[in-house]
Amino acid sequence: MQRRVAINVGQGMSWHAAARHAGYKSPESDIGNWREDPRFLTVVADEKQRNADAVGVTRQKVMDGLLEAVTMSKLVSDPHALIKAWREIGLMCGYYAPEIKRIDISITAKRAISQLEQLTDDELLALADKDIRENPVLAIEDADIIEETPRAKTKALVLSEGT
Repeated sequence: MQRRVAINVGQGMSWHAAARHAGYKSPESDIGNWREDPRFLTVVADEKQRNADAVGVTRQKVMDGLLEAVTMSKLVSDPHALIKAWREIGLMCGYYAPEIKRIDISITAKRAISQLEQLTDDELLALADKDIRENPVLAIEDADIIEETPRAKTKALVLSEGT
């Protein structure tokens, strides 16, 4: 019965439909196991390949057909078909795959971040004040930014009155 499910999935059925068609009444619990079983997935992949070979479909032929659909859509001025064809081409090319971004932080930066996280609020304020006194150019640039909005200006005045 499991082999029949794998063949059905390889022929294009959904996992649930394939299991029900093979005779399973409640396949939900089994589907998760099948999707992770390498032997099961091998049968599915083999069936998909067998079907593709029988029809003579290749990735390039599908891409050529979609590009032909794009051309025909342009000729008949059908924007919906044009968008749909380009969407399928984008899917085939993997343009809708999630992007993975990796941020590498050096050991020195990690140590600095760890040290800053351990400081109290008062120590952080003293460190920031010290930095502004040592770099007056930065303080002037920050003051220019603060004065752009009335609300920020009010906060700047409150801070300056307290010191």
